[in-house]
Amino acid sequence: FIKVILPISIPGIFSSFIYAFLFSWSELMFAMSFLTDPDKQTIPVFLSIFVGQYQTRWGPLFAGSVLATLPAFVLFAILQKYFVSGLTAGALKE
Repeated sequence: FIKVILPISIPGIFSSFIYAFLFSWSELMFAMSFLTDPDKQTIPVFLSIFVGQYQTRWGPLFAGSVLATLPAFVLFAILQKYFVSGLTAGALKE
């Protein structure tokens, strides 16, 4: 199991982990419904403040969006080696 199944399943495990992280990181409706304290607001809720009924503050909105995507890029950069090693492990015969 450890020598055959686990190396092949590592890319799927890390893909699921990254997908779950990105889904929870960018979730808006649940956070807007249950987080009423301004000190506990998530990044998407904070970014929605910049969008008004008659005006949108594009500069702060885009700056916050860039800062919100940085953790996802860093996480993928760290876990990228597991994707490549897992994909090549299933393709090579030993």
